[in-house]
Amino acid sequence: HEEEHLHTEWFMGRTKSTPVQEIDRDVIGTRWSVDILEGNLGASYVRTEGERNPTITGERQTLWALDSAYHLLEWLDLFGAWAWSEYHRTGRLDGSAWVGGVRLVGPWKSEWRTQYQYLDENYELMGHHKVEHYPTNFHGIQTSLSLPITHGSVKTVLYRLHQIDTNTRAGDTIFGDSYFPALADSRRGDITMYRIGGDYDLGKDRHGWPKLSTYLEQAFFRKDAPDSANNDIDKTVTNWNVLVSQPIITHLDVEVGYRIVTASGRWQAMRFHHRQGIPEVALTYRIKDKDKDKFRMTAMYHRYDFVDSIAA
Repeated sequence: HEEEHLHTEWFMGRTKSTPVQEIDRDVIGTRWSVDILEGNLGASYVRTEGERNPTITGERQTLWALDSAYHLLEWLDLFGAWAWSEYHRTGRLDGSAWVGGVRLVGPWKSEWRTQYQYLDENYELMGHHKVEHYPTNFHGIQTSLSLPITHGSVKTVLYRLHQIDTNTRAGDTIFGDSYFPALADSRRGDITMYRIGGDYDLGKDRHGWPKLSTYLEQAFFRKDAPDSANNDIDKTVTNWNVLVSQPIITHLDVEVGYRIVTASGRWQAMRFHHRQGIPEVALTYRIKDKDKDKFRMTAMYHRYDFVDSIAA
């Protein structure tokens, strides 16, 4: 709902168990925001209840959040957010998170963002956020750059995150961060990730021509620990994707892509290398308004081909 200076949003969702993941969950939430001078102030509430079988039953979570942004100068915006979550299973676990950053607008509509983020170990344990960019139990800098080019754009992301706590309570198998195992007396681990991608629309000048897009992403996981031969972590993950989107008729496109994911290195006592090739085909029906999707429906097919060499 939109008024002149007041914006409201309501949402709800349901997740039912599948053969892949036994999660049965309901969620409801709302966000309200108000425009103040050259800025905006918002508040959000999310309530989640459900089960995660067969090991966990009766979990629920409440989340409150505040966010704000301010257009300070023609080329400078400030933004920030704070959130707090309360999770219940057999007991109660609280966690908080906050983000603060700046957005700079440069020549030719280029955009640079950088932010500092801090997420407690027990923040938002039911996983509504994109955890690959906001992992719990980590803090650090995340930055991105977007450069428009003729008929396309180039985008980059870089972040460097540091582990906050190195050990969790015994039995908390789903808590703590999901990237490094709990290990007493170990040093704090680090995650470094970069991503560079771009797209180019051949159909901007020639109707019916395809749109091309690609990206390369690498993540590095490093953690030193006592008895380094059996407990150190030194892992590299690479993700590369190419996609071609070809118009068929008005509003209908066929998309063909191929993704390669590789991982190699050392995870405690395990030495490994694996590779996964993933061809993708999709049909997308899309209605746009001023280059933004007003409606989109997609049917997609993936095929996974996995090859590994693991010595434990």
